[in-house]
Amino acid sequence: MSAILKTKLTAEEYLEFERNSEERHEFYDGEVFAMSGAKRHHNVIA
Repeated sequence: MSAILKTKLTAEEYLEFERNSEERHEFYDGEVFAMSGAKRHHNVIA
């Protein structure tokens, strides 16, 4: 079994990653988390 290194991203690295991604993500304390899809009511309000 191999170890997986997990490095934290800078805000700039995250923004570059997000620009090139088809999905949206949240950025918290250097970590990136996939966001779930929005419901219809959320999209209407937004």
